Amino acid sequence: MPYNDSNILLLSAINSVNIGVIKLNSDGELLWEKVFGSDKREAPLAIKTNASNEIYFTGNTTGNYYDNLNKTPYMAFSNENDFFLTKLDPEGNMLSSKQYGSINRDNIQRMTIDNNNDVYMTGTVNGALDGNDYKGRADIFLMKVPH
Repeated sequence: MPYNDSNILLLSAINSVNIGVIKLNSDGELLWEKVFGSDKREAPLAIKTNASNEIYFTGNTTGNYYDNLNKTPYMAFSNENDFFLTKLDPEGNMLSSKQYGSINRDNIQRMTIDNNNDVYMTGTVNGALDGNDYKGRADIFLMKVPH
């Protein structure tokens, strides 16, 4: 879903440790910047907006991805790699954030938002995810996160 205003959103890694989200106006002037992360390493993957200009971004983490909304870290599901989904309002304030994963290495690979503002994520897991059985080496998952 395209961004519904003329502003520009940027998602970047900061020294491979944290994630930076930056919003610029159409002239390239800074409107706001936010930093998110954990006690270890993050790799940002995608940033998208829904029809209400709420901002979603996702990526992988090797740590306890920090939930700024509740001021507590999520516990990592494994010592290797989990993935997360964070939702911001148009001003960059966190609305929700969640870390997902199995007991082994997991990777988010794609994210999209449908016309109902539901988020879909796909990737691979190397263990049981959300009660689904692990079928063997690098299972593929498709996850819907309702709006």
